[in-house]
Amino acid sequence: MQFLIPLIIYLAVTLTWMRIFRRVGWSKWLGLLMLVPIVNVVLYFAFVFMPWPIEDTLTPLPPNGPHL
Repeated sequence: MQFLIPLIIYLAVTLTWMRIFRRVGWSKWLGLLMLVPIVNVVLYFAFVFMPWPIEDTLTPLPPNGPHL
């Protein structure tokens, strides 16, 4: 019983990261690497600071901002 709660937490975290990675176009299996110490920190920062696929489709605003 004492291993059941941590197992459920690990499973929930892994499935959540797998879904996030799949939504941004990366391999969902990277979610498993989020359980590995040090690798999870490196992968998190790579995830945060790398360009996202949606940024390619967005049109930039003019330098003075939008004109209404």
